[in-house]
Amino acid sequence: MQNNNSLVSKSPKWWRFGLAAWQPIAEYFKSDVIKDEDLWQQLKSGQSNTSFRLRIHNRHYFIQLPNEKNNLLRPFNGQYSALDRWLMSTQIKQWLTRHYIDLPLVCISEWIDNDPQYIRFSNQSLRQQLVGFLVGLHQLSPINGKEQNSDAAVIGESLLTKPLDMAQHLKGYFELAIKTNPQQRTAIELLYNEGLFFAKSHEPSCFCHSDLNPFNLLWDANKGQLKIIDWEYACFNDPLLDIAGLLVHWSLSSREQSQFVAAYQQRMGRSIDPQKLKDMGSLSRVLSKLWHFASDN
Repeated sequence: MQNNNSLVSKSPKWWRFGLAAWQPIAEYFKSDVIKDEDLWQQLKSGQSNTSFRLRIHNRHYFIQLPNEKNNLLRPFNGQYSALDRWLMSTQIKQWLTRHYIDLPLVCISEWIDNDPQYIRFSNQSLRQQLVGFLVGLHQLSPINGKEQNSDAAVIGESLLTKPLDMAQHLKGYFELAIKTNPQQRTAIELLYNEGLFFAKSHEPSCFCHSDLNPFNLLWDANKGQLKIIDWEYACFNDPLLDIAGLLVHWSLSSREQSQFVAAYQQRMGRSIDPQKLKDMGSLSRVLSKLWHFASDN
């Protein structure tokens, strides 16, 4: 075992994410074993984050390192630990992974033996759990009782009372997209104006995940349990943007979309305006395209 001060104050030569990201990892594990590069299996390196599978003494951990630049696109203000604790106290905790550290520069969470073949809309259990998850998520309310004065409760309260300003959100995407890809200004301006048009239908009314694409869904085949990850875009948003984004990302047929929406309506006990859902689908596509311009993907 290495002196912990030395472990925290200096990252290994192969580490390329900066000392500020290394320090919380070193402080959590408190072992020089983590300096062994062979224990780190890189899973993904993209515009939004880089992720690893870390193996220590037959235990596995999922480690995610967000791209700092893209934090500018996220509506949540960085209080990830409190957000996680709040969500873990709610009725949707069964669909969450356990986080050991959740900070703006690094997230350490439990490893899920994901089976991608089950992340398909043809998986009836996945569809049913997705509906159950969305209904539970969109019905969240602030913490009461013994957690009422905790920092998690404060975050829960603020997230449920501070609606996302979609026009401002689009402006942030637009400005970063122009800065990243100035040569694409005409295309970006067209997208931005299109987004502002559909944003007129945007009505925040509940807490939402706001990024429900297939890559943010895991399937624990051993437990037959769906898990939802990547909550950095979560905020008080329009629930139809959650649903529309999911339908758009999955490229579902009209019949599949109708069945899913019908199941959600039945569980929520309220109807959905088809035109507004269509508008939110268009808005979701605009946000996705602007994100690609902004992240230079």
